[in-house]
Amino acid sequence: MIQRDLGNLDEAIESFEVVLKYERNQGITEGLARGVMNTGATLFSLRELENAARLFQEAWEIGIQLKDTHIIAVALNNLGSYHQQKGDLNTAMTRYKEAREFAVGLQNLNNCGTLSHNIGWVYFKWNIIDTSFIYLNEALTLSREHNLPLIETASLGSLAEVSLKIKDYPQSIAYATKGYQVAKSASKFEQAKKSLRSLHQAYYAIDMYDSAYKYLQEYNAINDSILALQENQRIQQITISNTIAQKDFQLAQQKAKAEKEQDRIQKLFIAFLIVTSLLMGLGYTWYRLRKANIQLEEHNTKIQTQHQQLTELNHIKDRVFSIISHDIRAPLNNIKGLMDILLVQALEEEQRQMIAGKVKKQVRETSDIFD
Repeated sequence: MIQRDLGNLDEAIESFEVVLKYERNQGITEGLARGVMNTGATLFSLRELENAARLFQEAWEIGIQLKDTHIIAVALNNLGSYHQQKGDLNTAMTRYKEAREFAVGLQNLNNCGTLSHNIGWVYFKWNIIDTSFIYLNEALTLSREHNLPLIETASLGSLAEVSLKIKDYPQSIAYATKGYQVAKSASKFEQAKKSLRSLHQAYYAIDMYDSAYKYLQEYNAINDSILALQENQRIQQITISNTIAQKDFQLAQQKAKAEKEQDRIQKLFIAFLIVTSLLMGLGYTWYRLRKANIQLEEHNTKIQTQHQQLTELNHIKDRVFSIISHDIRAPLNNIKGLMDILLVQALEEEQRQMIAGKVKKQVRETSDIFD
């Protein structure tokens, strides 16, 4: 059966809860299995059986997933303890025997001793005394050979109760006395209480009332101390639960705040990208317009230059035509005057030849002007 000291269980649970949350978030499966197991064992000690069983079941499933026979064996043993506490001895025995097969295969003497004790205790509950003695003595032998005080005190206490059952009072007293000594030296108060109860009953059965009363007083003193510790642990557990709840609430608030801040940053980043894109677009458009304006200015400058050149050419053309007109008009007038003389007056041949020569000369000079 699972046992845990009553001291510092509040700190243990708080630590386990923090570790479990981290390992679940990080997906650390192997570490999670052991964390789940330890948390379940602590809750079992506080008699929160259903929560403990849920964690034992989770550890068993993780062990199967990892093919870790040690985790499987411990989880099955703890599940057996849960079913034993609930009074389902058939299921408890099945789980214990399954766990023992794994423990024997692993040569895990501590687990083998625990499971031998648990199986022997179930046989005792079934009133199968001989088989119960075999398993309990096997557990006791392993504990003494390998210095396992927790298993030793549990086995001695159970053997004391079995001996009471068959009314072997001297043997019960021997087992219980040794069990009480081992439990007391190991500070295992629940086992010490179990041995004291057996001592009280055995001495009472053989009419040694003074001894019976003495051990009853010791039993009550330890029981009162344990009850006080358990009540204190219950109050502390409520405080721890509230603290954890507050921490979870704070974490949730911080997470919501962080998500809100992240969302705000994302929106700002998107807005920054949009503004940057718009600015880049505007910049590119301005660049295109600027380039077009420069090209237009260059084109206008070129047109103005060409216009000036054309104006100058027109001036030159007018001057040329003016000069040509002046230079041609005088010869033409001369030619006209000579032609009028030829047509109007009767001239001698010599005069006509002279006038024709002058006309020819004027025509040649005019032709030279065009050349």
